[in-house]
Amino acid sequence: VASISSKLPVIEGMESSFPPNGWALGNDDDDITFEKSVPGGFGKSGNSTKIKFSEYYNNIGAIDYLTMPPVDFSAAAGYQFTFNVAYAPFGPQYVDNLAVEVSDDCGKTWMEVYKKGGDDLATAPAIGPVEFVPTDSDWRNESINMNTYAGKSGVMIRFKAINGGGNNLYIDDINILNSTVGIKDLDFVSSISAYPNPTNGDLTVNMGTPGVLTAQILNVLGEVVSESSINNTSIVSMHFDLTTQPDGVYFLEIQSKNAKTVKKIIVSH
Repeated sequence: VASISSKLPVIEGMESSFPPNGWALGNDDDDITFEKSVPGGFGKSGNSTKIKFSEYYNNIGAIDYLTMPPVDFSAAAGYQFTFNVAYAPFGPQYVDNLAVEVSDDCGKTWMEVYKKGGDDLATAPAIGPVEFVPTDSDWRNESINMNTYAGKSGVMIRFKAINGGGNNLYIDDINILNSTVGIKDLDFVSSISAYPNPTNGDLTVNMGTPGVLTAQILNVLGEVVSESSINNTSIVSMHFDLTTQPDGVYFLEIQSKNAKTVKKIIVSH
């Protein structure tokens, strides 16, 4: 168990490495499990995570976990755990399930706070053996009140996927936000764009709306290669010169007062 809890808010869009930094996969059978995938939730981003129940028919009942780093709720109340989900069933004979479990005793015991399966989990009609890839309208947002854990640190949260041999399940935009500011924070994240991407080194980042924020560009080793900040609420864009950086994958990390997002940038001269 990690000794340091993640500070709130938590915003994870599955846009960088997988599993995300500090997250853990539980895959006891070394078979199908959560993986990075496309598309992103509601078509607003490039990536999500999925588990391919459609290829897991040889191990019905298998359980896989995706566990977040511990979260610090010690000075927090009014927070919601939210995520976007997309799922189309195979049919009534193959029922997959998704649960969310929470532990406040370092993983010794787990409380189930969410569980849906089959038609209750579905965001699209059953499609039989056809592999499910969600359209922008095939997503649903789920929300779980976390007030039970207010005042506690080291709270662990995990997704539990229970295989029924059905069809693909996608999860994206996993956030823990204060209910009074959550919508604003999510609007901030979805409004950010970086272009051109891939870039030859001249990168523009547009925030959509003005705000006070900091931005860093990191290489695959986690080293900061460029950074900037905006303290003028009339400015909505910034520029980065990456022309001296080698070709490859980089990560744009943007932090405002209440939100954080990471976007993958490709440099190709």
